[in-house]
Amino acid sequence: MNNIQEFIQLASSNLKTTPDTARSATGALLQFIQQKADPKDFQELTNLLPGSAELAKPTPAESQKAAAGTSPTGMLGNVKNLASSAMGGSSLGSGLQMADLLKNAGLSSDKFGPFVSTFLNFAKPKLGNELVTRILGKVPEFKHLFS
Repeated sequence: MNNIQEFIQLASSNLKTTPDTARSATGALLQFIQQKADPKDFQELTNLLPGSAELAKPTPAESQKAAAGTSPTGMLGNVKNLASSAMGGSSLGSGLQMADLLKNAGLSSDKFGPFVSTFLNFAKPKLGNELVTRILGKVPEFKHLFS
């Protein structure tokens, strides 16, 4: 079973969190990657990890929050993007946005790094080094979680 459900089970077990939290955090991570990565690379990711495209779609509740400006990708996300631009376009604002997405998915901050690390370790053999390297090049925020 080489699909995103296998990762959700792995993350839930390794991080001692509920499957629902792992699923929500996985969806948030995939949405973030989708925003940052090259569309062709994200399409390749979803082809190689069945079920990931569905998780990357915002839930109706997330869509309502974004429309109302109350989600990290809504008004708050815009403020963080402005802060990032003011700081010379650093990935700090985007890193904060990713942290907010994971927190809103129910993941505690001490698990952000281990969660992303678990995802990368799971995905790398399935996606291949070249695709993972391209995605990491577009999503430098992952590096902030390990420092």
